[in-house]
Amino acid sequence: MIGVAQLTLGLGATTMPSQQTVLTGSVLMFGTITLIVAIYYQMRCTRLRTILDQERQATIYATQQLEHLIDTQRAELARAERLSIIGQRTIELVHELNHTLTVAQLYGESLIDADAQERRTHVDRLLAAIQRGARLLRQVQTFVSPHTAAREPISINAVIRDIAAYPFVSSSADEISLVVQLQPDVPLLLGNALQLDQVVRNLLLNAEQALRAHAVDRPQISIVTQHDAQNSQIVVNIIDNGHGIPEAVRQRMFEPFFTTKSADQGSGLGLTIARQLMLDHNGTLEIHTELGGGTIATLTFAALPPDKSGV
Repeated sequence: MIGVAQLTLGLGATTMPSQQTVLTGSVLMFGTITLIVAIYYQMRCTRLRTILDQERQATIYATQQLEHLIDTQRAELARAERLSIIGQRTIELVHELNHTLTVAQLYGESLIDADAQERRTHVDRLLAAIQRGARLLRQVQTFVSPHTAAREPISINAVIRDIAAYPFVSSSADEISLVVQLQPDVPLLLGNALQLDQVVRNLLLNAEQALRAHAVDRPQISIVTQHDAQNSQIVVNIIDNGHGIPEAVRQRMFEPFFTTKSADQGSGLGLTIARQLMLDHNGTLEIHTELGGGTIATLTFAALPPDKSGV
């Protein structure tokens, strides 16, 4: 019996693994599982990064395409508004051109019987009339033609002087007084003269239509420029002495296609485009109004420092 027991004990000792062997196997198994999990996690992260990169690139491309589409549509809206203004003012343009040609004809005919001194005066006036007609035609051409919004140092005073020479208001609004007050030392700004011409003319047109819509004693529109040296800003105020804008209209006046005018007087895009053009110039357009107290449209620009403006 003792021999059998010893034999059985001996067999058990030779078949059961030691604790060190079991521990080593467990460590190896754990390490293998950990390595597999790490490899899977790395592959998963790489895949996710690839997907995210692809989605990011797709988003960037879609955003660029959308921005391009928005810019294109904005340019088309601006051009449509310019065409609308030209359409509304065709009769006035014909009237002005006819008047200019009549003046040129009269001075041309007067040259026949004029003496040397008078001839010089008549020639100067004839040339001035021809130049004015050419400016009117160029104005129409620049309004209706697509153009690039190139930026350069410009004088807002010069832009307003050109507008004041022919403010593009209705010929039936001769009773409206236009007062221009330009601060002489206003610095230059970085902008596009044609776009700013469009902004100011649109605001003038709105003021004119407001004054014509309601009877006003001595109707007047003022354009005032100022240099806010403390804030390095240029301020342009377009002021009318009309009846002001009702609150319900004021809250919506910058909405695209919102208008209180008839279809033949406006598209409802003028103020929307004007504000966007001001934003493109890193400027602001604000409307201050009071019922019975008139309206002030304020344009604010960043002034160029003297070393960059050439003044």
